[in-house]
Amino acid sequence: MKKIFTQKMTILFASVLFSGATAFATVDIEANETYTQNFDGIGTGATATLPTGWKADKQTSVRKVGTYAAGVSATERQGGNNMSTTESNGIYNFGAGDKATATDRAVGGLSSGSASKSVNFYVKLTNNGTTPITSFTISYDVEKYRMGSNPEEFAIEMYYSANDETYTSAGTDFVTSFAGDATTEGYESAPGVTQSVTSKTLSQPLAVGESIYLAWSYSVASGTTTSNAQALGLDNVSITANAATGIANITNNATVVANNGSIVVTATEGVEIEVYTTAGQKIASAIASGNQDIIAVSAKGIVIVKVGTETIKVVL
Repeated sequence: MKKIFTQKMTILFASVLFSGATAFATVDIEANETYTQNFDGIGTGATATLPTGWKADKQTSVRKVGTYAAGVSATERQGGNNMSTTESNGIYNFGAGDKATATDRAVGGLSSGSASKSVNFYVKLTNNGTTPITSFTISYDVEKYRMGSNPEEFAIEMYYSANDETYTSAGTDFVTSFAGDATTEGYESAPGVTQSVTSKTLSQPLAVGESIYLAWSYSVASGTTTSNAQALGLDNVSITANAATGIANITNNATVVANNGSIVVTATEGVEIEVYTTAGQKIASAIASGNQDIIAVSAKGIVIVKVGTETIKVVL
């Protein structure tokens, strides 16, 4: 049975070589758990502190993702009903209603012609369990708080990174865009439009003790003109960490997991991995990276996985 938890967090402290220490925050998650975040806990202030494990930034380039490490831990503006055409650009704490009193909150961004051309929100997830995570099932809402007469679409797109340096698009399932409007003005009752990403799969494994970074990036969907922008928010994030369908320990240093037609192997870097049918035909091979390696296998039923000199039967 899946365990559901909300805002389960841990603050990790890393010692440094010079005097003092630097604190790094993360959201702990383990296989079969679901983390949810609706941002209501940040309150109504313009400079609201983001939940633990979350960061934000704004970039001067379109469709630009920065880094979690360089992000800030607070919003800088409020938005809600009747946003004006002259609202300032930046990182927003949106309220579904009056911006200063609405208790249903979201985070998001607004561009101007020269600034905040991308606004990003990041969360750092760490597998603190004892079982590898094979993928994530993710849902969230994208809410529109102001219309924009810029003819280009504005969008929120999700990215991921294993190292907080190189971010990769999570794919078309995680792109939410809104066509340009006839006018640039707010909604009498905000948000005016909501689109939901529902139970989409991010097929990225996460080994025990390792971290993954997710980033939701607001920007114009094409072109470079960011004036007369729409204001978009992120809300109701749900992230489920999926476990493998089966797991078997081979040695103290290697595990093999059968998961939805693939073999997930965690083994010492450089070790040879081979997959055979029960008749002895080799159907797949790889060299271990030292982390989790996903090997697609076309066969069904029982296969034999050899990791170095050790072998084990796995049911697909």
